[in-house]
Amino acid sequence: MAGSPQAKRPVSRWSVAVIACLAVFACCWWAWEAFGLPPAGSDRLAVALAVAAAVSAAIGGPLFYWAGRERRGEPGDDREPVLLAGQVNVSKAGPVVAGDLRGAHLNFAPPATDGANEAGQVVVGEIPRQPPAFVERAALARLAEAMEAGQVAVVCAVIGLRGVGKTQLAAAYARAKIADGCGLVGWVNAESRATMIADLARVAERVRVEDPKGDPRESARRLREHLNARAGEGLLVFDNVADPDDLRQFLPAGGSTKVVITSIDRAFGELGRPIDVAAFNRGESLAYLAERTGLPDEEGADAVAAELGGLPLGLAQAAATIAGDKAMTYQAYLERLRHVPVADLLGRVRGGDYPHAVAAALLLNVQSAEARDASMLTSRILRVVAVLSPAGVRRSVLAGLTTAEPGGSQAVEAAVRRCVDVSLLTWSLTGDAVIMHRLLGRVLREREQAAGDMVGTVGVALDLLEPMFYGKEQIFPRQHEGWYLAKQIDALWQVVEADDPGEPHLLERLQRAQAWAAWMRETTDEVWRIIDAVRRIN
Repeated sequence: MAGSPQAKRPVSRWSVAVIACLAVFACCWWAWEAFGLPPAGSDRLAVALAVAAAVSAAIGGPLFYWAGRERRGEPGDDREPVLLAGQVNVSKAGPVVAGDLRGAHLNFAPPATDGANEAGQVVVGEIPRQPPAFVERAALARLAEAMEAGQVAVVCAVIGLRGVGKTQLAAAYARAKIADGCGLVGWVNAESRATMIADLARVAERVRVEDPKGDPRESARRLREHLNARAGEGLLVFDNVADPDDLRQFLPAGGSTKVVITSIDRAFGELGRPIDVAAFNRGESLAYLAERTGLPDEEGADAVAAELGGLPLGLAQAAATIAGDKAMTYQAYLERLRHVPVADLLGRVRGGDYPHAVAAALLLNVQSAEARDASMLTSRILRVVAVLSPAGVRRSVLAGLTTAEPGGSQAVEAAVRRCVDVSLLTWSLTGDAVIMHRLLGRVLREREQAAGDMVGTVGVALDLLEPMFYGKEQIFPRQHEGWYLAKQIDALWQVVEADDPGEPHLLERLQRAQAWAAWMRETTDEVWRIIDAVRRIN
C-alpha cells in the first residue's frame, strides 16, 4: 500500500550472538584487571585472557546453538530456500521435503517479499524496464528458440556497434521469464571482472550458497556449483561482457539454468549459439518513429533513420527530441542534427566505434532536455549518473542533489522522471535505480572532458557518496549498502584513471574513498571469518 512504512528486517541471531560473546569477553578481561585478581606478575595478562575466553565460550555455546536454529524465510528474507537433509519447508504451495525425516524439524516460511514471490521466485539485479514503443524483433524469437533448445544463447552485435539493442533484447527475455514464473532470474553487470564477481556473489546470497567468510570470488564459485546441480528453471544474464576468459570459469556446465550473454565481441560465439542483433530495418525504424513522434511524414522519418543508420539508441534520442518540441519536423531535426559540433564537443573520442551522427543525436537530446530545465537539475543528474556505475544509480543517492529550497526533494524526483521520459535514463525493473546507456554515458564524459568540467562532476559525485560511508559499528547490518558504494567508488576511479584531472585535492578524496571501500571489504570478510570459525567450533 502506498505510503505504508516498510517492515524492518529483523536483526540476525548470528549478529546478536557474536556481539554478545565479544561483550562478555571484554567485560571479563576488564573486571580481572580492574579488581586486581591474582596472579600477580607477568602471567596475569595471560590468565585474564584465558578466563575471559573460557567465560565467553561457556556463554557463546548456547547462543550460537540458538543462532544456528534461526528460521529460514523470516520476514524480509527474500533469498531462495535451500533444504538440507531432514528439513521440511511448508509454504502455500504445500510442504517440500528433503532427505530423511527422522529428527526433522518444520520450517514454516511466510511468503517472501522484495524480489521473491509466493512461489519462491527470486529476481536479482538491475533489469531494465521495457522502453516506450518497444519493437518486437525477430532476434527475440531466435533467442527464445535457442533457450528452449537448452543451449547457452549468446547475444552479439553486428559490426561491433554499441546501441543496437543487445541489452534491451536480453532484458525483454528476462522480463518474459519473470512473468512466466521462472524460479530464478539473475542479471549480472559483467562490464568488468570486479562488477561481475560482485553481482554473482549477490545472486549466490539470494539462493543461500554464499561463502560464509564473505569472499565474493568464492561465492561466485559456489554459485556455479549450485547451478550445476540445480533442477528448477532459471535464467542468468551476463550483460556487456568484455573478456570470454573472465566469464568462462563462472558458466554452469550442467543443471537447468539457462545463460544469456551480451557483448560486442563475436568471440563469445564459441560459448554457445550466436544471436546476431542488427540495427532496425526500414520498416521497424519508420514504425518506431511514427509511434514515438506522432508525425505522419514517412519520407522525413526515412531520412532521419538513414542518417542514424537505423541504430535504435540514436532513433530513441531523435524521437525524444522531436516529441519534446511540438513545432519540430523531421527536416528541422535533421538540420539541427547536422549542425551539432560533435568534433568540438567530442574531441577526445578515439577510434570509430560509433558514428558521429549518433553522438550528435545523443547530444542534441541532452541539450534539449537541459534547455527546458532552468534549475539545471537535469544537467547535474545526467552528469553525475554518467560518471557512476553503469549498472545503475539508486534514487537515494541522487536525492543528495536536493537543494535547500522548499520542495527540493520533489524537484530532484521530477527531474529524474523528465530524464526517463525523454529516453536519457531508464528505470530499473524494481524502480529504485536509474540506468544510463553506456554509449550515452561515454558521450557525456567526453563532453565533460572536452569542456574541462570533469573535476567538478566527480567532486559532486563524491559529495553524494561520502555522507553514506559508515563506521565499524554498522559494518554488519549495512554490508550490502557497503558493496554497492564500493561499486560506485570503483566507477569513479576508472573515470579519473582514463583522464587524469591533475587536481590533488580530488585525488586525495578519491584515495580516501577507495581506502574506505578496501576497509569495508576487509572488515566484512573478517566478521564472516569469525562467524565461520565459531560455527566450526560449535
